[in-house]
Amino acid sequence: MALCGNTMVVELYAKVADRIRQFRRYSLVSNTRFVESVDEHRDIVYNIIRGNMVAANEYNSRHLELARDEVVNYLKRLDIS
Repeated sequence: MALCGNTMVVELYAKVADRIRQFRRYSLVSNTRFVESVDEHRDIVYNIIRGNMVAANEYNSRHLELARDEVVNYLKRLDIS
């Protein structure tokens, strides 16, 4: 982020990243999910490099959905009532 040169974007990203750090850990508890996440990031970056922003956005949206689902499932397993 720092390379973007926009201080406001960097500061905003830092605030958001700090707030979601714990949930990122929850989404990667499973080794299988961790490996899948790496593959998803590879697909996202590959499409950005190729200039295919539509595909990159689609891969990113799917990645975020899967991460969200994993966090929800993790929290359900904790059975917090």
